[in-house]
Amino acid sequence: MYDIFIMDLGGHDANVQTLAEQFPHAKIVRYYDNHLDTIRRCVNKARTPWVWIISSCCDYTDFDFDYRSPPWEAYQLHCWASGNQKFGDTFLINAT
Repeated sequence: MYDIFIMDLGGHDANVQTLAEQFPHAKIVRYYDNHLDTIRRCVNKARTPWVWIISSCCDYTDFDFDYRSPPWEAYQLHCWASGNQKFGDTFLINAT
């Protein structure tokens, strides 16, 4: 399993609690200013070669956290949208 960081966007306390129970090894990270800076902080704290960064506003009921990037996509940022979101708030990142 890769490191998981729960990006707490605020206002979703119940979902943060649910995600923390579902992924007890995950770290909760507060969102500051923008996604890029928050993601950089997570990657800098990573202990595994890949990192999941998930968001407190998303429902991960049917999400596949077993996804593995094909080798030819190893250095791309992988991003998923959730529900009716215009932009994705779920990331799989190569931290090496």
